[in-house]
Amino acid sequence: MTALIGPNASGKSTLFRVIAGLLKPSTGMVNLNGTDLSTLASRNRLRRVCFMPQFFAASAALTVFDVMMMARKNLAGWRVSAEDMGAVGAALHDAGIGHLSESYISELSGGQSQMVSVAQALIRQADVYRGRSHPHPPRRRALRCSVGGC
Repeated sequence: MTALIGPNASGKSTLFRVIAGLLKPSTGMVNLNGTDLSTLASRNRLRRVCFMPQFFAASAALTVFDVMMMARKNLAGWRVSAEDMGAVGAALHDAGIGHLSESYISELSGGQSQMVSVAQALIRQADVYRGRSHPHPPRRRALRCSVGGC
């Protein structure tokens, strides 16, 4: 795992926007595991890079379970299988937010919303994740375990 830290306004979010393809680099290229990301079609880039904005306004009537399923099915068709249902349930449990599965996204606290964001990125299994914030310390180990198998 690689972490990017730095003071406010030092360009961390801009770098992630470039990696995600939302901005073009003024010079050079973005290379991920030997692949120039500018050569990938948008669909393929979305499979490799998960960019979650710092501020996320959610007004849709979607539950935590719904948005997790959307993350799971991202770019893979929309037919939901029993395996998909189990994977979403397991991801919610592993992230410690299973109790929020029927809560509406628009009603979550900032910290709860961040945890959903991290869980969405993990279920997508992207190569690069740009999150909104750090999850609470007790949740970090559970999230690492769900990715790396402890």
